[in-house]
Amino acid sequence: GKIIAERTAAPNSTVTLTVTPDEGYYITKENIFVMVSGNDAQARRGGATRAIDIGIRLPVTVGDINAEGQGTYTFTMPAESNVTVTAEFMQREDLSEKAVVTLSKSSFAYDGQDQRPSVTVTNGSEPLSNVAYETHTNGKQEYDEEWPSPDYAVIGTKQVTVKFRGQYKGTKTQEYSITERALSSEGYTVTLHPESFIYDGESHTVSATITDSNLDNYALLNGTDYTMSGETGITAGTYTVTFCGTVNYN
Repeated sequence: GKIIAERTAAPNSTVTLTVTPDEGYYITKENIFVMVSGNDAQARRGGATRAIDIGIRLPVTVGDINAEGQGTYTFTMPAESNVTVTAEFMQREDLSEKAVVTLSKSSFAYDGQDQRPSVTVTNGSEPLSNVAYETHTNGKQEYDEEWPSPDYAVIGTKQVTVKFRGQYKGTKTQEYSITERALSSEGYTVTLHPESFIYDGESHTVSATITDSNLDNYALLNGTDYTMSGETGITAGTYTVTFCGTVNYN
């Protein structure tokens, strides 16, 4: 990796470090060492007359960085001193095989809405975090969730890919499904229009309205969501109308 900084800085000014790990490596602010020596170091250790032979480490503040530590860091330049900046870049561990990815659900019934399970990732017994660096209490983001399927509302097999970040690398993909809704399940209201005819020797056909209370009383579309049979009759008597789901219903 590399660190870029101004070669000179005024006393008490803010110095910005631009840090770039090489591919496959990461860094944290704990592994960036800003060491001061000279007159200012003597003053910090108890006075200019006290001789010392070691540097003093200055605090480093995190700026805008990503999960691998690439980005900016700052420190305050001390007065009348030289400063040396060194860094220790660490190799990222590949979790493509080792990590376990668990989904909260393996399947959903179609409801017309985007449906995605929650994702849990563990490395052995250790849960990993996908919370951004700025808000994670441990100061690290260990994976991202990527959703490559084109539409998470339609029926079919869907994917979520875990991309490991920070001190880890590699990817792992899990699948789940969105399945047809069963017309035989609860939540549907079927209304025939009309519900009866007076015999007149002519052929009569009913229409139907089907609403799905699971989908905010969505009105299913004849020919799109279902087909009808037995809706036409001539002779007097009782008829049975049968509905068969299509595409998103069964």
